[in-house]
Amino acid sequence: AGGYEPDPLFDTGRSIASFAEDADGELYVVDFVGGSLHRLVPDGVVAEREVPTLLSATGCMDPTDPSRPGASLIPYTINVPFWSDGADKERWFALPDGAVMSVDDHGDLDLPIGSVVVKQFRFDGGAPFETRLLMHHEDGSWGGYSYRWRADGGDAELVDAEGAEAEVAGRQWTFPSRANCNSCHTEAAGRVLGLEVPQLDRDMVYPDGRLAPQLATLQHIGVVGEVPAIPRMPSAADAASTGDRARAWLHSNCAGCHQPAGPARAEFDLRWTATERNLCNVPPIDDMGIDGARLVAPFAPERSVLLQRALLRGSDEAMPPLGSAIIDAEGTALLERWISSGGCN
Repeated sequence: AGGYEPDPLFDTGRSIASFAEDADGELYVVDFVGGSLHRLVPDGVVAEREVPTLLSATGCMDPTDPSRPGASLIPYTINVPFWSDGADKERWFALPDGAVMSVDDHGDLDLPIGSVVVKQFRFDGGAPFETRLLMHHEDGSWGGYSYRWRADGGDAELVDAEGAEAEVAGRQWTFPSRANCNSCHTEAAGRVLGLEVPQLDRDMVYPDGRLAPQLATLQHIGVVGEVPAIPRMPSAADAASTGDRARAWLHSNCAGCHQPAGPARAEFDLRWTATERNLCNVPPIDDMGIDGARLVAPFAPERSVLLQRALLRGSDEAMPPLGSAIIDAEGTALLERWISSGGCN
């Protein structure tokens, strides 16, 4: 109305919910999707969270063979992996010297500043094609960084902050952007997914071939404190009910966003420890054009939006909303069996 033309000053690559200036004159923006806070710095200033461009130079992996963990990394495994389009994953974490992880009432482990979590991806036992680092920075923020392996397998290179798309082993693969990482590793979920009591409560075969209870081992080496009594999530080898398996799948694949204080619009709780999930016969925000749609309609998977979204890809209605191009056939079949048998909360 006043004849002014907008003049963009910067592009954060994030979904800005708000911005403000602190008492020192520093300008901050709030990321709506990731639920994180970011300080703006002048162009040319080296960011505090700059990381090496080569995986071999990060200090996390063996510099002579970056596909292998460095001496400071501790391996771990979980009961119910997040679906990653059929990729196999190796997992490690590292803590500052002398650090001990505390555990909250829901079983989430609190990794102190200076911690790093590493996840490495392969298809069908082949060479690694991606390695991700999740770092707890000195300012308290978390940053995710993706490294894409070179064709010769000698090292992996840091992917641009905007992420990348590529074909890997005949499949379309997304190398996540920095914002994508925090969109899934939400503040509500404690940023680190998988490092939690119900997931870690299992035996593990360690690199020396020793089979041992994982939680007890982590306590024995002094990196985990007192552990609350929380039912373990069933692994593929466990005899468990369809309901328990379905609830475990929902926790691993959906609870990062769908829990109290999570960034999702729909107010239901998919955590393993939830006592009331608010799913049963609840009308959804978006009915997807389905007559009589419900979040979960017992005995009616065709009217259950929770399942129908999981059966989509390449759509704004798909769940998960990013990072997956292939439907989890086993996971969605499990949800369908659960709902068909009257499963709900």
